[in-house]
Amino acid sequence: MHGPDRLGGVEGLVLYVADAFPAFPQVIYGGVADPDLVRVGSTWHLFFSSAGTDGTGAVVIDGGAIAYGIGHAT
Repeated sequence: MHGPDRLGGVEGLVLYVADAFPAFPQVIYGGVADPDLVRVGSTWHLFFSSAGTDGTGAVVIDGGAIAYGIGHAT
């Protein structure tokens, strides 16, 4: 779902784990750290460190790619 109701009105929620790891559909949980907000014109950019885990809490590794890195959202 996209649009203003997509986050379900949860205060403080700015993105789902699926937004941070679109290439890793097996990621169930995740952590986001070190957020930085930057405003360019009228657009806000969120940069963050992230790690995605499966249902057991293990970091997801798929074909040598690790669900960990720097993310960006607008």
